[in-house]
Amino acid sequence: MPAMQLAMPLAASALWVSALLAQSTAAPSVEINYPGPNPNRYINLTLDGFLPHDLAVNGQGASGEMAGILLATLLETAGWGQVPEDDISRYLVGIYGDEIVTLPLSAFLPQSLDNRVWVVTERGGKPLSASESPLVIGVASGGVVALRVKRVRHIRVTNFETERVVEDEEFGELSQHEAGDSRRTLWNRYLRVAGISAMIVTRAAEGRLENSAVLLSREVSQWSDRRLLDLLAGSMAPGIAPDAAIARGGEFTVVRLGSGR
Repeated sequence: MPAMQLAMPLAASALWVSALLAQSTAAPSVEINYPGPNPNRYINLTLDGFLPHDLAVNGQGASGEMAGILLATLLETAGWGQVPEDDISRYLVGIYGDEIVTLPLSAFLPQSLDNRVWVVTERGGKPLSASESPLVIGVASGGVVALRVKRVRHIRVTNFETERVVEDEEFGELSQHEAGDSRRTLWNRYLRVAGISAMIVTRAAEGRLENSAVLLSREVSQWSDRRLLDLLAGSMAPGIAPDAAIARGGEFTVVRLGSGR
């Protein structure tokens, strides 16, 4: 009987260790909603089920040799490749991780090798650490990482004509700034710094990236220009342009930033 009593805890301990190892080595996965009447239904895609491509990148802390999967591949697997071509321009892809980024679905579909947004699975031949994975990057010309979202929880595709663009209420308000003029927009980043909600708009302008920060006027209406510029320069922007312009008025306060990410 004592031997049996000893064996039972040992067996239980072995099972616990096995479960722990299985959890620690489990392949990363990404949840993506799929087309249908209920936009809140998701499919879970395990990334080791896709063939990764080798990438050589630099910038934003993501330098070196990487391997990744085109985000377009995952979107098509979830069913978004079936959206009629005439309707694609009505949809945005929201990437939810350490921050939130939205990009037009037209940037991904139809899929081509020119698509430069990747879900990274490896760096230097080794799986990414839990502090980053899953990691989504956008790669500009020359292998420069212009966009980076760590610890992606899920990806949500929405029809901006009928649904809230971003799940968060204040971020949803900020998204209305672009409602009538998003033709040149590459992506929008939503984040909070010191409790202030902001949307960083990145557009293409004569072959370079042009950034602006959009804030809700009610949050910063009493701020001096200097305080506002210091917050943006130190926390969320690639640098303030020498001739930084601040447009105050109405619901939104807009600050033009320097070029970069």
